[in-house]
Amino acid sequence: TVFADPNDRASQESDMALELRNRDRERKLIKKIDETMGRIDGEDYGYCESCVDVVLKCAANNLWKD
Repeated sequence: TVFADPNDRASQESDMALELRNRDRERKLIKKIDETMGRIDGEDYGYCESCVDVVLKCAANNLWKD
């Protein structure tokens, strides 16, 4: 729909921008969920991806670092 009024047009563009941001967030979240489900299916979970230590141990070690 084409609006002649600049305020209506700005409102429509704002709504479209919000919708695109929401879709992008959903797409990224779905990707993370799919990756996590893949790790669970492959029994490759519970380990920190950066240091390959058990997640809880890694989190506890990082908690006490200055």
